[in-house]
Amino acid sequence: MSTSVIRSEASNEGVILSRATDAGVILSEATEGSGVEGSFPESPICSRLLAAAVLRLEAAGVPDAKWDAGELLAWAGGPDRTHLPLVRDAVLSEAVVSRFEEVIRIRERRVPLQQITGTAWFMGLPFRVSEDVLCPRSDTEVLAELALKRIGERKLSSPKILDLCCGSGCIGISLARFLPGAEVWLSDLSA
Repeated sequence: MSTSVIRSEASNEGVILSRATDAGVILSEATEGSGVEGSFPESPICSRLLAAAVLRLEAAGVPDAKWDAGELLAWAGGPDRTHLPLVRDAVLSEAVVSRFEEVIRIRERRVPLQQITGTAWFMGLPFRVSEDVLCPRSDTEVLAELALKRIGERKLSSPKILDLCCGSGCIGISLARFLPGAEVWLSDLSA
């Protein structure tokens, strides 16, 4: 089990955030006026980089910082989050470290994780997303599930469905996927 303690102290150069973990002490400096941007440890060891990223995301107020850091490390070319316990001491390539630090900086600015990776999951299906559409949310799945339930209750074999202002299309596409006999129309207007 991993334990950690977060400490913050002011100095003439700005704020120094530190976290003592099983992997050692991780320091992250946040200079005044720059938001909460720190630097990664010199050593490209997987566990240390991940701990530093979690600290930076937590300091920036990112919910689920540990989850996001693991997802972004995998997206940057590092190990998949399921393999992290097995490769804690792995040395990551310079390219992976650079890409990881870049996406952590973006996430610190509160850009949604799905927009950084370009993929959002909805009803078990992957959808491509960008800053041009709202990221599909899990609470919207409730709406799609309710539609599936009501269509099933009414025993409609070939329902006609119109999804207006569809954005990423996650609702209409998911309904079409789970209702093979349905005729589904999607429409959106981009500015």
